[in-house]
Amino acid sequence: MLWSLAARAWSRLRGAAPVSAPAPLASGKRERASIAIVDGGRILLMHRLKPGKDYYVLPGGGIKRRETAAIACVRETREETGLNVRLGGSLCVLDAKDRVEHVFLAASHAGELRLGGPELAKMGPDNHYALEWLDREQLQRIKLKPKGLLPHCLALLEPAAGR
Repeated sequence: MLWSLAARAWSRLRGAAPVSAPAPLASGKRERASIAIVDGGRILLMHRLKPGKDYYVLPGGGIKRRETAAIACVRETREETGLNVRLGGSLCVLDAKDRVEHVFLAASHAGELRLGGPELAKMGPDNHYALEWLDREQLQRIKLKPKGLLPHCLALLEPAAGR
């Protein structure tokens, strides 16, 4: 009960949708929470470059023990991007072979965009992270992980979506 009260209070302070229980483990798979932040017809992505690998992911990261997906999403977004977000709800849940990804939509964001957290600390010649805003055309030309995420992100950038 104490955890439930703390989670609700923390989520209200952070602008997240109220949640009452930590995200369940899905068949022993790692769980990740990420966020789709759309602004001016562009979506914010983390560009990853490693030897032989060039791909993009939504900002986010692992869900800690006793943490809900929504709380992890807000925490990870702040750590990685410097942005404070208010969640607008769940965009989708993707079940990949090695992990489950809980994807949220940002209702609003504020702050100064800057790389931070473990990503900044792990940056090196063979491990590069960059925050990039991509429009619909750019999004269609990149490798976005996980695979099933692309249609959801493209739909957010539809002109009719009013974003």
